Amino acid sequence: MWFARHVRRMRGVFRARHERIVEALSRDFAERLEVIPAAAGLHVSAYARGATTSEIKAVISRAEHDGVGLQSLSMFAIGPDTRPGILIGYGAIAIERIE
Repeated sequence: MWFARHVRRMRGVFRARHERIVEALSRDFAERLEVIPAAAGLHVSAYARGATTSEIKAVISRAEHDGVGLQSLSMFAIGPDTRPGILIGYGAIAIERIE
């Protein structure tokens, strides 16, 4: 019973985090990022508009330097023809820190 309550509560917490990240990306980075719609998971993925894989790596490096963990979508690709993009995990970040 306690586990079911925990799962319900966390579902709301994770939904709020997801929505906050999508809102921030859509507001602040709409010209550079195309958010990939998702209904499950603990991450938000976005394609980079007009960026190369090396530019994505540089953005990831800068973000890491500032304490923000990102991953390149190319890490999850099966073939060589993938669009450059990023993956933002939010399972362990407080909603207040997202902005």
